[in-house]
Amino acid sequence: MLKILISITLQTKHSFQNFISSDCLKSRTGKTPHNYLTSVRIHNATQLLNEGKPVSEVCFSVGFESASSFTGLFKRIMGVTPSLYQQQQAKFRENILKNAFKIHSQLFC
Repeated sequence: MLKILISITLQTKHSFQNFISSDCLKSRTGKTPHNYLTSVRIHNATQLLNEGKPVSEVCFSVGFESASSFTGLFKRIMGVTPSLYQQQQAKFRENILKNAFKIHSQLFC
């Protein structure tokens, strides 16, 4: 009987601590723990995609178990699929380099 009471007490205490932590996180970030974790994963995914990592590798590296759920959440949050995001970012970096070269040429010619 004592073991059952201790177990119930510990479970209740743990649930209460999770509630407090969840409430604290939401008040600080405006996000539930699940939404916060998802946003961190998507942020980390953008970093890896910018490094040129394959989408499937990025998906599992940031903690998703399914490529379709990763792609769906990524598109919902970022507005484009991971592969399109990667293409757009590569083009953006290419344009920055071209413009930097043009500016450099104009300054020193």
